[in-house]
Amino acid sequence: MVLKSRKLRKFLIETRQVELLHQPETSIANRLLEEVTNANPPFKTMRILSAYTSLSGVDVLEAILRRIFAKRSSANAYVSVGIDRKRTSYDALNRLLQLKGTFPGLHVYVVHDNRLNYTFHPKVYAFESQSVALIFVGSSNLTRAGLGSNYEILTAFSVDLHGPVGDSYNDFVDSIKCYFAPTPGGWVQKLTYDLLVDLDNEGWLTRGDIQIKRDKSTSKIFGRGSIEAAANTGVKFTGSRALRGKPRAPQIALQLTHWDTDRRHSETQIPEDVLNNGFFPKDNLTLVFPDGTERQAKLSHYEYHSRIYNKEILDLMSPREGDVLMIARISSKKFRIRLVRKNKVTADLLGKLSEKHGKGKRWGWV
Repeated sequence: MVLKSRKLRKFLIETRQVELLHQPETSIANRLLEEVTNANPPFKTMRILSAYTSLSGVDVLEAILRRIFAKRSSANAYVSVGIDRKRTSYDALNRLLQLKGTFPGLHVYVVHDNRLNYTFHPKVYAFESQSVALIFVGSSNLTRAGLGSNYEILTAFSVDLHGPVGDSYNDFVDSIKCYFAPTPGGWVQKLTYDLLVDLDNEGWLTRGDIQIKRDKSTSKIFGRGSIEAAANTGVKFTGSRALRGKPRAPQIALQLTHWDTDRRHSETQIPEDVLNNGFFPKDNLTLVFPDGTERQAKLSHYEYHSRIYNKEILDLMSPREGDVLMIARISSKKFRIRLVRKNKVTADLLGKLSEKHGKGKRWGWV
């Protein structure tokens, strides 16, 4: 559905609760977190459109999601990002896929129109409760700078869904729903690991967080700005990690338990959270060992975990309890594995793994 200017004009004119936000005087990230935290009744739906995103921007999104789902576990969050001009980060999309395993109500889509001069460029942050909608429309992309330190202008609208403007808001939402579902022509696609690999292979994604390099850090023509950025949001940013060479494949680390290394079982248990994330296929898979050897493995699913049956892991790698098995996704059914021995060198890696499994298995995304 195409957004008609008549409907948008009607919506903007009739909506009287309007606020203009100027960043860096006002931190957009701070404002979004504040609104989500104080919402009463809590928001049940979130929709975000962004021309591109970075890993640090996803950090802000994660903080918002945690607040939304803590107050309403049945909430739904829809995020649609573009890849035009190759500004979206590989790490950002990879992290969004991981968050889908943490928040079942999170739905992520990627938009790209192959026609020349058709660029996906919106910046919309919309939240709905049973009775109220709050919409931020402006220039801020889903990045740390766009939501915290860049010079940005946004307009915030507060809408009573049961009031005279409710129909106009619903028209507006109907017009942007096309960005939150796969389209027949393929210009909107649901984010999956296969799509991530394809986008990376075609060179659409930047490596690491977005960094714009300049020949000189200062200009002789321009001076320093006089507007100070707002206080820090308190969100822990993990972006700006420089990646060397080809970006890493989506990868998990599992600390092996006594059960995993017992030859009577010949199986490796996989936690439930990894299954919900869609990292593994539903049936069999191929394991690629460090020497290039490929072996077929059976994957069986149970109520709270899955098991990879493959005695070659024990025969070829001789793992011990406490070692870490690294599993990297190559394609939908092929995975590269390597073993990291438990010692002082791997202490930092083990410290990043968190208890996620009922039987005490430690695992994490790396």
